[in-house]
Amino acid sequence: MKRAIRSGAELRRRLRLPADESAEAAESFSTFVPEEFLRRIEPGNPHDPLLRQVLPLSAELADRRGYAADPVGDLGSIAASGLLHKYDRRALLITTGACGVHCRYCFRREFPYQAAHPADPDLQPPLDYLRAHPEIDEVLLSGGDPLTLVDEKLFGLVSEIESLQQVRRLRIHTRMPVGGTRQGTQSQCQTLMTRGEHGSREHRRSGLGQWFLAVRTTG
Repeated sequence: MKRAIRSGAELRRRLRLPADESAEAAESFSTFVPEEFLRRIEPGNPHDPLLRQVLPLSAELADRRGYAADPVGDLGSIAASGLLHKYDRRALLITTGACGVHCRYCFRREFPYQAAHPADPDLQPPLDYLRAHPEIDEVLLSGGDPLTLVDEKLFGLVSEIESLQQVRRLRIHTRMPVGGTRQGTQSQCQTLMTRGEHGSREHRRSGLGQWFLAVRTTG
């Protein structure tokens, strides 16, 4: 994650696209595009589908009726430190505010991570809440991106959730396989995939299919 594009101007320059000073204001939500993701984008093509995921545009600042900073109602669903409870049998744990790639369509781009405090370092409040609500049998690890956590922290968190007898499904929301550091992410997913199923929804050029093949055949 150290080798990444961190400005829209640099992203345009690297991909041989015209400069757009009007888009700079949109970087209140910062640009972050790993080199691995950048290599899959077609230079000179402003309509490349992978580019459109990460290129800041002035249109993001347009004030449109019906749009909101909290489009999925996260703030009204905070049940404990770092824990969102929107649906009867499902809870979501905010593990971190860090991501491996900044998607312009992110519905948590304005989420107050510091105020809502991800479930780190103190897991006790969200775990206590889950124990007090035995009807919750599915937990989602999200963020940010859980796979930006170091292995010890990630697997410790997974083990804590797995220790709850009521939890039947543990899901992890991540884009690290398409945007992150492959070596570390591959090790993480190899371990996690031994614990259950996996699935993905990505553009065909994201490289995710090849990456999962590498995970399956390594080791």
